[in-house]
Amino acid sequence: GSYGISSDIVCALISRGAKLKNSDSLKVIDTIEREFKDHKANVIKAHVEYINYAEEFFRVAKDATSGQLCDGKIDNSVSYLEYSEDSIIDVAKITDRTRNLGIPQGGKGYGRSVIKIGKSEVEIITQDGMRNYTDLTEGSNIVLTFYTSLGEIDVRLYPDVQNKSKIIVEVSNRE
Repeated sequence: GSYGISSDIVCALISRGAKLKNSDSLKVIDTIEREFKDHKANVIKAHVEYINYAEEFFRVAKDATSGQLCDGKIDNSVSYLEYSEDSIIDVAKITDRTRNLGIPQGGKGYGRSVIKIGKSEVEIITQDGMRNYTDLTEGSNIVLTFYTSLGEIDVRLYPDVQNKSKIIVEVSNRE
């Protein structure tokens, strides 16, 4: 019945990192547990799925850097990774492998990640396979390296001093 459907929805959210934070949420869960006997077992299974997703996500995050992963969080809508100041990160490896793991972040074909390297922080929104780098924190200075058939191209991103809503993009060819 409807309690089984409610259980499925709650468990799908939990398996992707949703957290129950207020007493109203807990009252709903208590009601579902009373009315649907398999709910508690389903919640435990969903939580184990989330732990497996999170472990794999952090494995991907560690594999994608030459530096040290200092902190990280993932839930059903966003991932947050904090790396040491000296880190070089393969952002594509993180966003692509996360998508390939089936870790949805938001709607279908959409993902949101925040990556912090030392004091620099950037938000990356991936939509339909395209990565958009947005919301650099003040004082950030991020260098993206693209590998092309002609060699490597560095793209430096930093906030405009006069207009905080703009991001300055400088392109330099290493070769």
